[in-house]
Amino acid sequence: PYWIYNNILFKGVVSVKNGKFTSSFYIPLDINYEAGRGRIEVFAHDGLKTASGYNDQFIVCCVDTTNGINNTPPKIELFIDNENWKDGSVTSPNPLLIVKIYDDQGINTTGLGIGREIKAVLNDDEANPIVLNEYYQSLKDDYKSGKIEYKFYDLAPGHYTLKLKAWDISNNSAEATTEFWVVSDDKLEVKNVVNYPNPFTTNTAFLFEHNRLGDEMQVIIKIFSVSGKLVKTITSDFVANRTLIDHITWDGKDDNGDQLARGVYIYQFNLKDLTTDETFSKFEKLVIIK
Repeated sequence: PYWIYNNILFKGVVSVKNGKFTSSFYIPLDINYEAGRGRIEVFAHDGLKTASGYNDQFIVCCVDTTNGINNTPPKIELFIDNENWKDGSVTSPNPLLIVKIYDDQGINTTGLGIGREIKAVLNDDEANPIVLNEYYQSLKDDYKSGKIEYKFYDLAPGHYTLKLKAWDISNNSAEATTEFWVVSDDKLEVKNVVNYPNPFTTNTAFLFEHNRLGDEMQVIIKIFSVSGKLVKTITSDFVANRTLIDHITWDGKDDNGDQLARGVYIYQFNLKDLTTDETFSKFEKLVIIK
């Protein structure tokens, strides 16, 4: 027989200075406050050496009634793959869920209260929630803010809605939602090719979404007058470190550096995945105003 400590009251990262560290945090209301022995486990490293230890020679009990009432729910932000995520964007069948949570007193991760788990639900499937308590970790030297990273695998192509609910230690809850499209890795997929702003006066950016995270890519944008004359060619080579690409900009000048006249122009967007040799092409319209 052995004891399992599986109801974590707090998990965080703190700085060690001159061999010592301190950490402060609040205990959730939903634990059993009958006096009982607690346990602290620590693991430290400096890149070369590691240290570990524990202490279970202390008692957890009682409620601090002087702390006042907290009715403010936590704040939740949801991202897919990276923190530049735009709601409704595309991702691969293996997306990474990133959650950032903040509360003045901290987040409840014990799972002891009925329905108090950090819970994610895909497409309103409440019968099969994803409990994320064990994935939550407070930020370094900060019990108020924390982060979750959870990897999905082999999601079928299609549209998804993800809803996440979390509770603070005073039993206030908050929800956040995001939507995303899963596209197959079998072939290159490109969506939402636009330039913004459009119309524009001095600068615009070309944006698109894709499903080739981590691949080397080349974008060639050819801009034509309505009569069909090629006036500008923009080329950009890069590694796709996120699914939304928005770094390609244009100042409205032609290949000679002269400002183009106001009016309607046509551009051909060409994308080549240099890793797989797949290509994509599309024509769009832009407008220059003065």
